[in-house]
Amino acid sequence: EGFTGPLRGMDLELAAGEIALALVPSHEHYPSFCDLAEGLVKPDEGSVQFMGKRWTEMNARAQEAGRGRIGRVFEEHGWISNLRVYDNIVLSARHHTTRTEADIRQEVEQWAALAALTPIPDSSPEQVPRSILRKAEWVRACLGRPALMLLERPEQGVPEEWIPALSAMVERAASGGTAVLWITSTRTLWNEHDGQGVKKFQWRSGDWIVQERTKK
Repeated sequence: EGFTGPLRGMDLELAAGEIALALVPSHEHYPSFCDLAEGLVKPDEGSVQFMGKRWTEMNARAQEAGRGRIGRVFEEHGWISNLRVYDNIVLSARHHTTRTEADIRQEVEQWAALAALTPIPDSSPEQVPRSILRKAEWVRACLGRPALMLLERPEQGVPEEWIPALSAMVERAASGGTAVLWITSTRTLWNEHDGQGVKKFQWRSGDWIVQERTKK
């Protein structure tokens, strides 16, 4: 089931290392915010830019290269069924870069260690528990120092005690210069992420509401 609807009055710019947290009630559908950010959906009005260029002004090759610099955890699964989980994780790095297999593997293992993903799944996605696949999605999204990371409720379906590892991975990616758009339905998670470089929104009755930063 798709997440459709108007996206009105949203004006968001993310610089390198900034995090935007969008709180969405768990029972509500929301617009295809991440599809817009990735240039997969064309807005009826306004524009969406990535690395200073509008998606609609890029040719197909430039769009493909741009999406190669975006990591994503999808609302639902985003696995290619005829590839093993590890091959799914490294597919973008193999396709969009000239990195060696050893270099890619080393980085995968570093992110997997942060996620406590041991061992790294090397079987088909349907043979791996959903919660473990979620961890593998975190690793895949962080791999390769993406310019932008899109997270669609990435904490869904995992034990609460795993969420601090996810937060640590996001913060590490941001500290390395990755801009992060994180959609969540976990209010405690939304509340605890604050400070410089964090922007907050809430989805209420069909509109995004900007959360003003409290002055201290």
